[in-house]
Amino acid sequence: MKTYSYCTADVFTQSIFGGNPLAVVFDADDLDTPTMQKIAREFNYSETTFLYTPRAKQAAAGVPHFGVRIFTPFRELPFAGHPTLGTAAVLAHSGRVKFTPGQNLTSEDVNIILEEQVGDVPVTLTRRSNENGDVFFARLTAARPIEFSPEPAPDISVLANVLALDPEEIGARDAHGNLYLPRGAATGIPSLNVPVRDRAVLARARIRFDVWERDLKNTWAPDPYLFTFAENSGDTLPDLYARKFALTAGVGEDPATGSAATTLAGYLAHAMPSVCDAMDGEFNWRIHQGYEMGRPSLLAARAVKAGGRILSLGVGGDSRVVCTGTFQI
Repeated sequence: MKTYSYCTADVFTQSIFGGNPLAVVFDADDLDTPTMQKIAREFNYSETTFLYTPRAKQAAAGVPHFGVRIFTPFRELPFAGHPTLGTAAVLAHSGRVKFTPGQNLTSEDVNIILEEQVGDVPVTLTRRSNENGDVFFARLTAARPIEFSPEPAPDISVLANVLALDPEEIGARDAHGNLYLPRGAATGIPSLNVPVRDRAVLARARIRFDVWERDLKNTWAPDPYLFTFAENSGDTLPDLYARKFALTAGVGEDPATGSAATTLAGYLAHAMPSVCDAMDGEFNWRIHQGYEMGRPSLLAARAVKAGGRILSLGVGGDSRVVCTGTFQI
């Protein structure tokens, strides 16, 4: 038998028992795929990551690389936001990422690369200290450009039926009068962005699994996630409230979803002509998720545009390490 070390963290929160839990298994080079899947099922978090020796230990610019594989309880993913950011935070907490004076940005910032199936994912880590210890803020840049669904979004009446809502509750106008309509998109994992009228509607949404299986499951992607959201207008920095339903990942509802937030930023930058398409620059959104599950989470989504085109997308958030341990196989 061999002993493996692991660490768990809560991602997109500064407090334990909030955010989205993640398990990270160290030194997993000799674990095969079926065994990784069984371990992920044993942890039974929305995702578990496994660290292995990267293809490139250090790029020409001196940025450390780490190999990462990501599993839900039922399948492997090419990319996911909360596992990427949480793994980066765990690497920093464990001392595998060093914060040294003069490196990259400041003495408290460091750049790393996580090698995932989707490609090399750049992550910037910032260490923050408070009365409860170190909190690590990580921000990733999506490895792939956003791709929108080639087909029209499912009929609003179908979406309403899936979410146990009325058709008039699907779609919304933002504070600038822009009309949000459902649209599928992906930066690694497909998600169907579904705006709803307000937060009260969002809180009432429930998945009808029979309708999902019958009418929506294999529309424009094999298993698209549903990312429902509503705007909370009135703040200088736009606040969105969101819920993600991961119907085929063995999770149900997810308390904080970095990949979906990244895709949502691209969707918003593309869909809001009076705010984004008429001007270039950096656009940011705060996304609140997990409230209906008792795990409040805060995600910082970003889109950068130039010449009317989306140049980059990303998401960031805080992570708190919860526990460390070992297991034997």
